[in-house]
Amino acid sequence: MLFTRRFLNITLGLGLAFAPVGCKKKSEGETDKPADSGASAEAESSVDFVAQLEGLKGEVQAQVDTLMKPLNDGEQLVNMVGELPAKLGTLKGKAKGAVMASFKAGFEGGKVTLELDAKAAGALSAELKAEIEAILAKAVEVKTGLTALPDNVTKAVAALGEISVKVTGIATSATTQISAKLKLPLLKADVKAELQGKLDAVTSLKGEIEGMVEKAKTDVQSLPQKGTELTAKLAGSFSAAAAAK
Repeated sequence: MLFTRRFLNITLGLGLAFAPVGCKKKSEGETDKPADSGASAEAESSVDFVAQLEGLKGEVQAQVDTLMKPLNDGEQLVNMVGELPAKLGTLKGKAKGAVMASFKAGFEGGKVTLELDAKAAGALSAELKAEIEAILAKAVEVKTGLTALPDNVTKAVAALGEISVKVTGIATSATTQISAKLKLPLLKADVKAELQGKLDAVTSLKGEIEGMVEKAKTDVQSLPQKGTELTAKLAGSFSAAAAAK
């Protein structure tokens, strides 16, 4: 009998020692959590697709603006060069002619510093000399930009094509992810409306950007010819200024 009691005590002890860990008692207040049914799905995505597309929209406009800059600046410079002889009203004869000749030579040779003899340099105020050289520097910069237009247009068209590819990729990812969220069961009405609004914005932006890209590709094709015409016009304004009395 003593042997039997000892055997039972040992057996019970071993059973308690090796009790499964999974039988741990739940703490107070702890309950089983049901699987997420999607009722608490958030409208915010880890990626802001709308912001990405807005950024690409800005890139399209930036490509066009970069190409247009030397053209816009060139038109302004034509007027500035034409007005310059009147600003040299205090200079007479050879001194005035020397300043304007150096101005024209600088444009043709890509130099931004007036090359004047001592007499002409002495007759020109430091402020007016600085203003003339600033106009000349800008004109040389514009001339370089106009000359580079054919190559820059080619690069811009390629960049616009890359933007189109990015737009398609972003729109596809957005549609896939947002559509999947919209299918979640028990989705709250306000969350669903917000998700649908984002999906609509993505679709709208995709179409808008694709339209901008195609228009830009067409519009920029005429810019090299416009650049050639404006270069000749700018050169003519320098010649006219140099000949002014």
